[in-house]
Amino acid sequence: MYYREQTPRAELRPYINCFWAIDSAEAVTVRDRTLPDGCQEIIFNVETRVLRDDGHGLNTNPAVELVGQMTKPYEVVTSGRQRYFGIKFYPHSFSPFTRESICDLRDQSIDLRALFGGDFERIVDRVFERPAFERFVRLMENHLLRRLQSAETAGSCYRLVERAVRRLFLPEPPTIDRLCAELGVSDRHLQSRFRRHTGLSPKQLAKMIRFQKSFQYLADPRISLTEVAQHCGYYDHAHFAHDFKSLAGMSPSQYLCTDRPLTGFFLAAESRAYLCNLR
Repeated sequence: MYYREQTPRAELRPYINCFWAIDSAEAVTVRDRTLPDGCQEIIFNVETRVLRDDGHGLNTNPAVELVGQMTKPYEVVTSGRQRYFGIKFYPHSFSPFTRESICDLRDQSIDLRALFGGDFERIVDRVFERPAFERFVRLMENHLLRRLQSAETAGSCYRLVERAVRRLFLPEPPTIDRLCAELGVSDRHLQSRFRRHTGLSPKQLAKMIRFQKSFQYLADPRISLTEVAQHCGYYDHAHFAHDFKSLAGMSPSQYLCTDRPLTGFFLAAESRAYLCNLR
């Protein structure tokens, strides 16, 4: 399988991290575990059937899905050519494209055709009719720009959350109390606005950022788990192991022994889609 990325046009860069594609030369069956990364994502499952196991049995994901904000891991079993086109958003930046509550989309795979409606079905038909990545990018950029132009994105609520998110990505992020003081808002005000646009609390996103940051160090066999914990701002190894298991469903040591045929692309430090490469 190969993986590629493309940056969006300038007008969409504040909202879209990247467009991405995965493709395989032959049909295979793959099992992988999807991990929370603090972001929402649109995925076109082209020539691929995706089954999702969230602990309550297998369910078929929509051919065109919005992956809502995740707070827990889930297993996927995919069959077919393993061809996917995707759009990775930032933690807060899908909200301008929908009137739905971001909290209501959490931990779900939503059929995007039902969510977007209107002329989106015709765009889906065109993508599946001739599934070329460059064509997918062009069609989706045009559609998302139209949606963006009809949305209210410059409001103070959205900008407040955008500023808060970026502060949480600083090398030494502020505490939540300090964050509220820097933004000049109460904790209650920030919590409600933050959930509205990200589906998470500031504390939950900060936890996911630390969790995701650990993968760039776990990839280096020369770095011990204790050192990983130190690099990522955990109190100690026990704190790191506890948080990691709560989001990955396994310990760091167990994770290092697993195959990651799909998710590995998004956890590589050189990948634009990797959460800790927020731009």
